[in-house]
Amino acid sequence: MTIQEMQQRKAELGLTYEQIAERCGIATITVQRIMTGVTENPRPYTLELIETALDYPEIKENVFQYDFSNTNEREYTAEEYFKIKDYQRYELIDGVLYETAVPDVAHQDICGELFFQLKSQARQNEGLCAVRLSPSSLKLGDRTVVQPDIYIQLRDNRNDRLSLAFAAEVVSPSSKLNDYIRKPEVYLRGGVREYWIIDHEKDRILTYNFESDDPAPKIYSFRTPIPVAIWNGTSIVELSAIKKTLELANK
Repeated sequence: MTIQEMQQRKAELGLTYEQIAERCGIATITVQRIMTGVTENPRPYTLELIETALDYPEIKENVFQYDFSNTNEREYTAEEYFKIKDYQRYELIDGVLYETAVPDVAHQDICGELFFQLKSQARQNEGLCAVRLSPSSLKLGDRTVVQPDIYIQLRDNRNDRLSLAFAAEVVSPSSKLNDYIRKPEVYLRGGVREYWIIDHEKDRILTYNFESDDPAPKIYSFRTPIPVAIWNGTSIVELSAIKKTLELANK
């Protein structure tokens, strides 16, 4: 983006420099100096973070205002979903059935790396914990069944059972709308405490902490350490190595 495009995007989203800086994790004065042209040669990485914060309208604070009701398709219940017998993978979101495409190699590499790191760190956290890979169909309501790419279940002391606490989706072209728009609300309503959107094409990870007072997601790149909120930020995920592997594979 040019400086003019950044300013235009800032106005469209109604964001302040402080809000943009909070999303980027950098100082407000740095954002303001770059976006007003005072800093003539900003670092490419800093520019990338600012552009990321301005990229998607769905990361505004009113992210959950969208209406995606689909009256042209037959609606299903979760009970009907579990009776479907074919070789295609599906998710059910608010009664609407969505086909899930076969993941590519990059998608699987990222899932494998994230699973390995979370699984290793789970043993260092107190309490019973299960880290799992898709495909697993998880019911989040009478009309919603999801298959998160990676998820963590923690023991719920109230009923002594495992409950879904963390979900991560690796974005693919066919899942982008669900991952960015529909899933945040679905997981929030389903009682999930933390949700990650991993977009390797954009070099971006959005992390929602639904227990935080701030509804906006935090923004990271594959080069920055990412804290796991359900473990109080004491566990860190590093995806820089897998990003380098993907870049080498594409050469």
